[in-house]
Amino acid sequence: GVDLDSAWDVVERIRTKLAEKPLTIGENMAVRVTTSIGLARLLQGETIHMFLNRADRALYQSKRSGKNQTYLAS
Repeated sequence: GVDLDSAWDVVERIRTKLAEKPLTIGENMAVRVTTSIGLARLLQGETIHMFLNRADRALYQSKRSGKNQTYLAS
């Protein structure tokens, strides 16, 4: 229930915070975590299935574009 700009700000904040600091596993291992995000908004007259399909395509476009990015569904 947020506008697109607010949603973008939230997911970008999550994405950048994840990548900032390595995740410590046990005592001797640290791994970098990144995420690719597909962002979409529900369009008037669109079914949930159509909406999720567009969001999924945006996610895969984000991955194809170099990963660790947010991509907005058209």
